[in-house]
Amino acid sequence: MRQKVINFPRKKLKEVEKTKKRFRCLLPTDQQYELGIIFDKIHRSFVYCDRQNKHNYENVILGTNNEINAGKLPISDNISLHDYSRIFISGVGNNSSESLIKFMTQNSGYRFVKNYNLSQIRTELCVVFYEEANQEADHMGWYNMMEHDDHVTLSGMLLYKFSNIKDIHRFFQVQIELNLILTHIERHNIAIKLYPWNKSDISFFDNKFIFYLQ
Repeated sequence: MRQKVINFPRKKLKEVEKTKKRFRCLLPTDQQYELGIIFDKIHRSFVYCDRQNKHNYENVILGTNNEINAGKLPISDNISLHDYSRIFISGVGNNSSESLIKFMTQNSGYRFVKNYNLSQIRTELCVVFYEEANQEADHMGWYNMMEHDDHVTLSGMLLYKFSNIKDIHRFFQVQIELNLILTHIERHNIAIKLYPWNKSDISFFDNKFIFYLQ
C-alpha cells in the first residue's frame, strides 16, 4: 500500500534570513587596529545644488568648488552638496610595521604584506558625504590593501557623515591627521544596497573591509 507523503510548508528564505542593518557599530570584541595617518594632499571636487532635491542627478548644479573659493557663490541654508561631490585625500601613516603586518596577515588575502615595510604606509581615500539622522550612523568606510612593484598602498572610501557644509570646508582645508580603526568586518552583515552605500556599485565592496574614524 502506497503511503501518502505529507509535504509540510517551509518558511521562505526571506523569513529566516537575518535582517541586515545599514550601519554597524564597532564592538569591543571586534578585531581592530588603530592606524594614524597624516593626510597632506587634499583635493576637493565639490558641486552644489538645491537642498530640496539634492539626490536627483538631473537637478541643476548651482556652482562648483572653484566658485565657492572665489566667493562667487555664498553658502546659504538652501544650498547642499550634490551626490557627485568628492574629496580625494592621500598621506602617510607612521606606525609599527610589525604590528600592522601581524594584524593584516590574519586575513589570508593579505599575506603578501609580509614582504614589505609598512611603518610608513601610503594611504589614499575617496571621501563621500552623506546626511543621516540614524544615531548608529558615523564616519566609516571600506579599505583594501593594494600591492605595487615596490610598496603597499591602503586605499578605500570614507563615508563622512555631515550636517554643515561650512564645517566640511574648514576641516578639509589643510593638512589633517586622522586615526583609522581597521577591522576584518566584511560586507555580509551590512545592507549595502541601501543609502548611503548605494552610492557605489555592489562590486566595489568585494575584498574590502570596514574601517572607522576614531
